[in-house]
Amino acid sequence: MNYDALRILLVDDDDDDRLFFKDAIEEVKVKTVVTTVNDGVELMDYLIKSDILSPNLVFLDLNM
Repeated sequence: MNYDALRILLVDDDDDDRLFFKDAIEEVKVKTVVTTVNDGVELMDYLIKSDILSPNLVFLDLNM
C-alpha cells in the first residue's frame, strides 16, 4: 500500500499526554497526520464516519 502520510489516531483523555505525543511524533522523520480524540465514545464516532480514511495506527490510553 502506498500512502502519502502515516495516519495515526490517538485516544487519550489527558491534554498534556496528547501534547507530548504530538511533540514526539513531530521528531520522527516520517510524514504523519495525527488525529486525537478524548474517549471511547469519540473514538467510535470518528471511526464510523464514512468520509475519513481509516488510521494506520491507533494508540489507546488504557488507563482512561
